[in-house]
Amino acid sequence: MDFIPLIFRIEDEEYGIDINFVSGIEIISDVYPSVIKSDTIKETINYRGKKIPVFSLKNKFALIKRRDSDKLGCDQSEKIDVQAADEIRYIIVEIDNIQFAMKADYVEKIDMAGEKKLFDIPDIIRTEHTQCYDKILKVDERVIMILDIERLLTTEEKNQIANEINIIKKNY
Repeated sequence: MDFIPLIFRIEDEEYGIDINFVSGIEIISDVYPSVIKSDTIKETINYRGKKIPVFSLKNKFALIKRRDSDKLGCDQSEKIDVQAADEIRYIIVEIDNIQFAMKADYVEKIDMAGEKKLFDIPDIIRTEHTQCYDKILKVDERVIMILDIERLLTTEEKNQIANEINIIKKNY
């Protein structure tokens, strides 16, 4: 299968994943609190009649911005707008037979970029914490981090998602 990046945005950062791992991109209004308490799993969604956990890349990558501008002492013009719920997209993926959703602020496009626009991650930024970064995609003047979906989750995060799924199956 050829690599086709799905480009999405979380806050002001752009990421991409291989579309071959994506089974759906949805706007979903049936959102429920997560059964387990985790930094990266806060909610579940009803996806085609099945409840699945939502993995927060925002929390994983610590991109949550302070939205309470009063605490920061900035004026009204600096406040960040709270995003409308109808803009949020859920990217449905499956890793190791575990289906879950990733919440994205905006799915921009499926880019048909060729290999010539893909570059390896420089060794200098490769650490245990950046193992999920696979490539860098250059689109015009933009630089987009391509995630290795198979390395995205730690063992602990996979276990948390599996636990959430098991609890959902027992209770619903």
